Amino acid sequence: MNERWQRAWRLTAVAFDAWALAFAIGGAALIRFGLSGLGLGFAVGATPVNAPWVVAIAIWMIAIGISGLYSPTRCASSVEEARRIATACLAAPGAFVMTSFILHGQPSRLWLGMSALLSIPFVAADRRLLRWTTSKLRTRGMWMSRAVIAGGKDAKALTDTLASDVVYGVQPVATCGFVWGELPSYDFADLRRAVLDSGARSVVVVTGSFSREEIQEELAAADELPVQIIVAPSLDYTLLHNVNLMPLGREPGLHLERPMLRFHQRVLKRSIDIVVSSAGLLVLSPVMCALAAAIRVDSSGPSLFAQRRVGRHGRQFDLFKFRTMIDGAEEQRPALVDDGLFKMKDDPRITRVGRFLRRSSLDELPQLWNVLRGEMSLVGPRPALPSEVATYHANARRRLAVRPGITGLWQVNGRSDLSFDEYVRLDLTYVQNWSVLLDAYVIARTAAAVVRSRGAY
Repeated sequence: MNERWQRAWRLTAVAFDAWALAFAIGGAALIRFGLSGLGLGFAVGATPVNAPWVVAIAIWMIAIGISGLYSPTRCASSVEEARRIATACLAAPGAFVMTSFILHGQPSRLWLGMSALLSIPFVAADRRLLRWTTSKLRTRGMWMSRAVIAGGKDAKALTDTLASDVVYGVQPVATCGFVWGELPSYDFADLRRAVLDSGARSVVVVTGSFSREEIQEELAAADELPVQIIVAPSLDYTLLHNVNLMPLGREPGLHLERPMLRFHQRVLKRSIDIVVSSAGLLVLSPVMCALAAAIRVDSSGPSLFAQRRVGRHGRQFDLFKFRTMIDGAEEQRPALVDDGLFKMKDDPRITRVGRFLRRSSLDELPQLWNVLRGEMSLVGPRPALPSEVATYHANARRRLAVRPGITGLWQVNGRSDLSFDEYVRLDLTYVQNWSVLLDAYVIARTAAAVVRSRGAY
């Protein structure tokens, strides 16, 4: 059952996508044909079709709809949304070619190619605007799903998260099976009464604390109510993109893909790393020399700083950065560690030039050498200290399945403002969803994060 706010969200998404595609596909037509020939890219027989990009916009939007991008529940993850955008925008030209073939049309290949390439960033940008709009409305209490949360201890932890962060769009209004704050509380078997009393439009069933029979009864009761049903299976750090439903006897089984890159993905990723790091070191060498000189003038000590980090499969290596602190700062470090990570604001050991380097992220440039040597990648999990890895639980060690990166999802989602658990979650998200397009997405977001200096200290 769709809630009213979901219909409003869907209409807004359609409007945003239409504007973005008009700029992308219409812009490609303008580049290819110019003002005088803007409508001459698609011919049916010998008859030109006026403004073919209008037809293309419709086909692109159909592809976007088929990809599930007009469902607010399917695209809650920004990473999954980015993957679906790229898939839809790359598949749409094929659908346009098939349409023109049926109509005996002759579309411009150059125009279609430019349309595909331009539509990805334009749609991604409009979806960022949609997410921002959604977030702003949710801070005002709009576009939220009123939900009954049913479960035990795990459900209580989930309620803490949902109540503290409106970005998830779920507003707990009652609980079943546990007590949370001042919310109305009901027995686990009284789900129907909880929904009717609270006016909830969604039911979230957290399965971790109850028997199979109890969960089946809850789901059966929810089926008879005009609500959406969400089942939380209490599986940490798993993603829909990597969870496949499969029959297992008479039971539904969840096949969880291991967080690792396949052989062809490793080869492609390494090839990109070598090409980009080599070009970067060559082009940026004058800048790096100037920064090294500025560091030496500002404070005594070497320009470069080497620190032991843990890479793929737990192998240690020396990570290179421009020195941003006073010489000998590592001796003062143990007194400043917090939450399993070492990140603090207003660190007294940072030099004047070092503060600028950190805010601009220019202190990371020497890591291009680590990338060229194969110890790191351009994009990947945050490179961890050996002392951090020593405290890892089994799930956190899964982030060591790939090379650490100069940047990653952690860099574009808060950087130093993130907690350790958030680092791990984002790193596993990256490992389980790697693609060239995801790397391009992260790099593009990194540039924006660096400009804003968000979380950099």
